[in-house]
Amino acid sequence: MLAAITLTACSSDDSVEDNKTVNPKLTYRLEVQAENGAKTRALSLDPTGKILTASWKKDDDKLGVHVYSDTGFDGEVTLNWVGYVKANEDGNPTTFIGDVAELPHFNYMNAQGATLVFTFPNPNSDGYQFNYGSQKYKQDGTIQTLATRFDFASATAIVEQFERQQEGDGDKLYIMLQGGNKIVFQNHAAITAFSFEDEDGNELEPSYFEVNGKGLVEEFDLFEYLFDLKENKGPYICFHDDDNPPQYEKGLFFNPQNYPSTVYVAMLNKYTSQKTEYTFFVSARKKGESVVNSYKCKVKANLQPGLFYATTLKMKEVSNFYEEI
Repeated sequence: MLAAITLTACSSDDSVEDNKTVNPKLTYRLEVQAENGAKTRALSLDPTGKILTASWKKDDDKLGVHVYSDTGFDGEVTLNWVGYVKANEDGNPTTFIGDVAELPHFNYMNAQGATLVFTFPNPNSDGYQFNYGSQKYKQDGTIQTLATRFDFASATAIVEQFERQQEGDGDKLYIMLQGGNKIVFQNHAAITAFSFEDEDGNELEPSYFEVNGKGLVEEFDLFEYLFDLKENKGPYICFHDDDNPPQYEKGLFFNPQNYPSTVYVAMLNKYTSQKTEYTFFVSARKKGESVVNSYKCKVKANLQPGLFYATTLKMKEVSNFYEEI
């Protein structure tokens, strides 16, 4: 079954020929199904803490909907946010339904072949901007925050055809998407769960967390990413893009609350085809104690977007974070 976008016209008396100029205030009803296991709001762990399951959450999970439009200047295109669709039921898969606005460059007279872009999270709600990097420092180590704010994913779909039909007192326009009503998401972040222990095996509970490394993304600009899905030239601003990140510059950091035993971190790296050496810093206390000390370790890893990694880091106590290990 193909996905249907439904447009309710102003009047049932209008013919296709008479309606070539379409009121940009009109809206499309869009229904799509996402079923590929994209990691989203409802993230849960099994009792071992090693397996992460994902499920869409009714009403809370929203996908931003965007359309490419010709700017009229030398073939340049722009990406316009036209609304969002929200999960119609809990689960995976689920159907997303909503109304999206019509644009002068995107109406039923030229919809065939148009590209729709779906993004999670929806960038025009809850204070989001297209540059998601502005949210990067607001990680707090909880899986709930990652699921709603930092588990970036996107999907595209092509409009295949349209058909206008008389229905009741009005007429509706159905726009069908290529490949049916299923969209396939591409994830952009790895979800990680870090616990910590010192060299003697004592469990550590952090009050400060930082990770640094070559290619670790400081800002991920989804707007730029969507213009260049293959080459990934534009969307990344890294903390460090050299082989030996300087010790005195901070990477991705935050302050976990209430000394948790595990912190959850969304990590994006520009170089997903190679192992990267990450340096971890924590200020932490031993479990059951009150004294907070500084700890540090280095780990090589290749974190793939869309995957979940759970590991215990063996930390060395240091006098300060600048101390070499």
